[in-house]
Amino acid sequence: MYIVFFGRYGSFSHYNIGGTDSIVRRLAYELVARRHKVSFVMFGAPRQNESKGQRGIPVYDFVRLKDALSYIKERFDDVITIYLPPMGRIKYALFRWRQRGRIRFHKNYEAWPEFFLRRILMFAEGHLALYNGLVVCVSPRLQRYWSRRAENTLLLWPPVPHDFFIKPERKSCSDKLRVAFMGRLEPGKGVSVVYEFFKYLAKRQPYIDTHIYGYPWKWNPETIHFHEMLVKQKVISYKFTKYENYSAEVDNTIHQRLSEIDVLFLPYSRLSSTVDAPVVLLEGVAHLCAVMVPAIGDLPFIYGTMEYLINDLRNFAEMEKTLLKIRDHLDEERARIYVQCTILGFHTTKVVDKLLTSIGLLSQ
Repeated sequence: MYIVFFGRYGSFSHYNIGGTDSIVRRLAYELVARRHKVSFVMFGAPRQNESKGQRGIPVYDFVRLKDALSYIKERFDDVITIYLPPMGRIKYALFRWRQRGRIRFHKNYEAWPEFFLRRILMFAEGHLALYNGLVVCVSPRLQRYWSRRAENTLLLWPPVPHDFFIKPERKSCSDKLRVAFMGRLEPGKGVSVVYEFFKYLAKRQPYIDTHIYGYPWKWNPETIHFHEMLVKQKVISYKFTKYENYSAEVDNTIHQRLSEIDVLFLPYSRLSSTVDAPVVLLEGVAHLCAVMVPAIGDLPFIYGTMEYLINDLRNFAEMEKTLLKIRDHLDEERARIYVQCTILGFHTTKVVDKLLTSIGLLSQ
């Protein structure tokens, strides 16, 4: 089987640390480990280029969509489409329709646009010409939407590496409750709430340690502002990395930090700027972190309980009480989370097993 991951230049990469990058990278690396041929093909690049990425995966960058499609037409059995800009969607839909007899086209839906009109525009290409392969959805609400409109929908959680899953007895302990935010430093992820709430805790709870592990994003000035502000302050422990700096060492660092976190605090105000089943949430669950999230999207379903939800992002006193409640039931919560990991089944090997089985069924 020869699989290509296809999309706009910059929408995924070997070397970036965003959610989509992690999903594509982990799927690709596992496929290569199973001796499948894998390539990355992107269009909209500043210049045409051919290179080798990590694990020897070929990367083909094209300036024009037309050239990228011509390259795909001659070489691949299965195309997994990641992201297309609005200007290229109609052309791609026509290309898929013309090539439907010889290439299986799959679509990976990761985002749920917040506003209805924006959602219609984002999904229009999939309506214009239905995919003849899998419609892969990273969250139950995406699958519910597409199962009413397309055949062969597949709920496929973002994959999390084997090393990230730990047993309750391996979880590190501390005299203090360790609470952390991890992710891109942008308003939709609630970073301003994190900053103010952690300052509030510093004045009231000496036995709660707070940490922010994040990264600025050069295309969003607000993330740069938060980064600069966090670097200057001394109240909250802040450690950062660069968006373009992915290596195996980054995963090792994430693993180490999540192993030492008791509570992952993710006060998202919306999910439209992130993967609809946030990768960091699943990574935290794999590490048996208790998680505080609001009741948006499928977050309560993923975490498996409504008990520790954030009901009001402005009510710091209520959030403080929730943290103390988690502290008092931490061992029981870790045991529950361990079972939840098994129920969801987002281990990389299980995710790729499911993907390959579903593709195989299409061939029969």
